[in-house]
Amino acid sequence: MKQLIFTKYSNERNRSFAIRTDILQDEQGHRFVRKVPLYEEGKQHIFNISRMFEKLQELYQGSRLCCNQCVYREDELWLEYVEASTLEEKMDLLLAQGKTEETWQLFSGYLRQIQEINSIETFHITEEFKKVFGINEIPGNHRCAPVSDIDLVCSNIMLRDSQWMVLDYEWSFEFPVPVSYLLYRIIHYYVETRELRQALAQYRPYEWIGITEEERAVYQEMEANFQRYLTSGHVPMREMYGDISPGVYPVQHLVRKEEIRRGEERLQIFYSFGSGFEEKNSRYYKMPGGYLKMKFDIPEGTQELRIDPGDAPGICRIHSMKFDVGELGITGFSEGMEPYENGYLMNCFDPKIYLGKVPEDARQLEVEMQICPVEPESVEICTANFELRKKSSEQYRNENERLRNEKKMQDETIRILKEQIAGQEKRLEEQKRLILQMRGTKVWKLYEQYRKIVERK
Repeated sequence: MKQLIFTKYSNERNRSFAIRTDILQDEQGHRFVRKVPLYEEGKQHIFNISRMFEKLQELYQGSRLCCNQCVYREDELWLEYVEASTLEEKMDLLLAQGKTEETWQLFSGYLRQIQEINSIETFHITEEFKKVFGINEIPGNHRCAPVSDIDLVCSNIMLRDSQWMVLDYEWSFEFPVPVSYLLYRIIHYYVETRELRQALAQYRPYEWIGITEEERAVYQEMEANFQRYLTSGHVPMREMYGDISPGVYPVQHLVRKEEIRRGEERLQIFYSFGSGFEEKNSRYYKMPGGYLKMKFDIPEGTQELRIDPGDAPGICRIHSMKFDVGELGITGFSEGMEPYENGYLMNCFDPKIYLGKVPEDARQLEVEMQICPVEPESVEICTANFELRKKSSEQYRNENERLRNEKKMQDETIRILKEQIAGQEKRLEEQKRLILQMRGTKVWKLYEQYRKIVERK
C-alpha cells in the first residue's frame, strides 16, 4: 500500500496538458513519482512522455546525459524518485563560493554536450513547429535532432555520479527544433534569472555558443508563443480573480498565515556524506517563537552542511553560528535569499543556507538564530525596497565607473599630447644643433659670402 505524501496540480494549462504529479511512499520508505492526466484529453500527453523516454534514451546513448526511468501503465506514468542535487544548485553554490571560473567550466561543458547531442540533422520548419512556436522563419542555418527535449534547463538536471540525469522530459517533440533554441532556454533561465548568476555574463555565453542577437530576438518570441500554446483555450484562474472575487473573502491570507505559523516552528539541518543533500539525511528542530539556540551533534562522516531556516518567507537573523573547533564561513544561499540590513531577506518558501565543508575535527555545530516569518506581500515590499536601493547603488557605481573611465581617457590623451610635444621639442633641438654645426663648415661660410655679394647687387 502506497501512501500519498505530496501532490501538485498543473492545471493552468490547456486540458490536453493538464496533469497531476504525486509523490508516494511504500511501507519500506521507498518513494515514487506518478503523473496522471486530469482530463480525458490528457491521456495522449501522458503516453507521449513515455514514448519520449525511449527515444531520448537512444539519443543520449554514449553521452553523460540519461533520462529518469519511467514506466507507463493504465494511463499513468510512474517515474523514479531521485534524491540528488541539481546542476542549478551545484553552480549556485560554486558562484556563492566565488568559484566563477569553475562554474563556467561546468556550465560551458553542459552547453557543449547539449549542442553536440542535438546537432545530428539540418533543421527545417514544419507545420507542427509553426503550431507550437508560432514562427515561420529563423535566420541562419541550424542543426537539430530527430527528437528534442526543449526543457533541459539546469534545474531539471540531477547530478548522479558522473551522469546528468534529465528529471522531466514532458516537453519533448518529434519534429525539428533548432538546437540553438534549446541552448537559449538553458542560458536564459539560468544566467538571467538571478543576480548572483550575472557573474557568468562576462563569458558572453550566447556568443560563445554561437547564438546571435537576431536569433535571440526570434527565440524570445518563440518562448512567448510556446507559453501561449500550453494555455491555449484555457483562462488561468489568476486572470479571472477580478471578475469572480466581489463578495468573496480572500482565503489565501488564511493559508499564508498557517504557512507562516508552521514555518516558524522548525529548522531543518541537512548532512551530506559526499552524495549531495538528501531528505533522509536531515533532522528537524523546533523553533518556538521563531528563535533557536542550541548545539547539534554532527554525524560521523559528514562532509558538508546545509540549514533550511523554516518554510516561509521572512527575515532571518544569525546571531551566532560556529563549529566546536572554530568559526565557519557561510558559502552560499538559495535563490530568493539576499543580505538585508542586519540579516537576510528570504523571498522564497524554501530558503537554504550552505555551510560548506565540515572541518575534519568538528563534532558539534552551535547555532543561535531568529526567524521572523511574514506574509509574502510584505516580503515583496522589502524586496522592492532592497532592489531599488541596489539599483540606486548600481547606478551610482556605474556613474563613478563612467567618470573614472573618462578621466583615464583624458589622462591618456594628455599623456599622448605631452609625448608629441616632447617629440617635437626634441626634433627642434636636433634641427638647431644641425644648423649650428653647418654654420661652422666651409661650405656654409662660402654660402654666407655669396649671399652678401648677391644682396649688395
